[in-house]
Order: sequence, then C-alpha cells, then structure tokens
Amino acid sequence: MRTPQKSLELYEILKNRIRTGDLPAGTLLPRETEQAEEFGVARGTLRTALRNLEEEGLIHRVRGQGTFVADVNKPLTVTYLLPCADYASASGISSHRTHSEMIFGLMQEAVKYNCKIEAIPLTPDNNPQHINWKLLEHLNSDSRVIVVGSWFREIFPLLEERGCRVALILREHENLHPSVPNWQVWQMNDRERLNILKQYLTGRHCRDIARTQSSDTSSAGHIEGVRELKCESDIARLREAVSDGGFDALILDSAIINGIDNRLTIQQNFALPDNLEVVLADRNCFDEAIIRQNASAFFPYQETARQMLAALAAGRYQPFLRQINPKFQGKQI
Repeated sequence: MRTPQKSLELYEILKNRIRTGDLPAGTLLPRETEQAEEFGVARGTLRTALRNLEEEGLIHRVRGQGTFVADVNKPLTVTYLLPCADYASASGISSHRTHSEMIFGLMQEAVKYNCKIEAIPLTPDNNPQHINWKLLEHLNSDSRVIVVGSWFREIFPLLEERGCRVALILREHENLHPSVPNWQVWQMNDRERLNILKQYLTGRHCRDIARTQSSDTSSAGHIEGVRELKCESDIARLREAVSDGGFDALILDSAIINGIDNRLTIQQNFALPDNLEVVLADRNCFDEAIIRQNASAFFPYQETARQMLAALAAGRYQPFLRQINPKFQGKQI
C-alpha cells in the first residue's frame, strides 16, 4: 500500500477514535515510536496523519509535554496582539481606528464560530525590545493568533517555532520573515488605494495631480500621471512641499500628520486654494471632521477581521496570500 494511502487511513482511524470518545479530550498520545509500532507504519507516515489531525484542530502539541487530544467542544480562543495596552488610543488616530475596527469585527463573528477573543498587550511602552515573552508562553500549535503590521516581527520566529496558526496583515511588498509564507497573509493593496483616488480626481476633471509621500508612507510604487512630492510627516515639511503648487488636486498620502489643526479644513492647514481638490489616501489618519469634508480611501478592517476569524476557525488551517482591497468614501458634507 502506498504511504499516502496509509497515512490517510491512519488519519481516519485516529479521527474516528477522537470523535467517538475512545480518545477523550486531554488524552496524552503515546510517543511517535510507540504509535508507529502499534499501527505498523513508518514514523513519516504517522507524522503525516498527525499533521492532518493537528491542522483540523483535533490534536495540539504542547512544547515540552507532548501531543494531546483537543477538546472539540471547547470555545476556540483567538489571540489578538497589541504592542502595548494603550496602543489603540495613545499612538494616534490611525492606530486607534484600525485596532478598534479589528476588535469590533472579531467580536461580531465570535459567537458564530464559538470563539472567545483575548487581546494581549506585549510591552509596557510600545518598544519591541521590551516584549514580555511570558505573555506568549501559553501559545502552541492549537493557538490562533492575529497580528496587524510589522511591529511584531520580533516574535515571528517564536510563533513559527510553536506552530501557531497565524493570520497576519501586511502592507504591500512587506516580507519580514521566512515563516510568513506558512501563514494566512492578508496584504493591503496600496497601489489600488491610490488608483481609485486618481480615478476619482480624473473624473472631476483634475489634470495635474500631486501626491505627498513621506518616509512614514509605505511605497506603492510610482502611479502614472501622479506627481510625487517628497516630504516628512510633520505639518511644516508638508506645507513646504506643497507651497510651490502647480497642481489642481492633491492626494494626501502621509501615514500620520503631526500638527494638523482639525478645526480647519485641509486647504486652510496647508494654505491651499479652497477650490483645490484634496483627497485622503487613508481616512484612518484623520479626524472625523476632516473625513467628512474630503473624499478618501480606506481599508475595511471590520470586514477583514470577520473574514480572518472565519479562515482561522475553519477545520483545517490552510496558509494563503490574499489581498485586502480598499474602498472609497465620498464627501459627506
């Protein structure tokens, strides 16, 4: 009999024993050598069967202890990681909105998938060098972990070593660790974010479009027909970059703008003509009052969080690469 067929039959035998209760939840499975001898198969064949059971959430490995039968009726725990406890509110509008929308989306889907959501802040001060590794000790191959952004790259090797089922949001073109291809990666389509704003401006008969691009902004590459204004993210540098004018539309594409006065319009902040069209490349970076005055693009984090939870809660964990496509929001007033 071919080895793949043997591993499939062994997988079905063990799965049936777990489902019928012959192997109750919490049972410590024998060593691999003992199981291979019991079933008369090679260790490689056994490992393939065990890997399939693990991917389906029927068993889980605990480092230093062994492999246990999972409790299939136990609520699934999904771990959502934060850099620090007050990161969502203390690190700017963008972080606050992103994490709030992600957590809200997860909570919306939790009951449907019999899940509970735990949020873990990893540091006291948002410094990756001060990660409290003890907070991650409970993670194992049965753990579902959601990570948003490259801040967490320091813990990627640990997540890979523990065999965690990871769902990771990355910006376009980021590839931070060899383990990333083994996870469920959701990649933000930055180029399309700028393209839909360009199309909107072109539809409003704008012919000379400029885009601010700072060192804080992940590069989406050159967009044909859009002039790039290199600058930093503080208000003074941005004013200097746009002061020469010569354009009839501006894509404000800065990650976080320091010093902007939310009581004023974008045009007033940058001393631009009121009739100059300004659009926001990421609405999460701006106050609600400004969002209502300007068209903007945004990534649908709530919707993405719901989709991530559904993929993590599926019976068998399958790595993939998917794109998060942006949406457009017009002026509200």
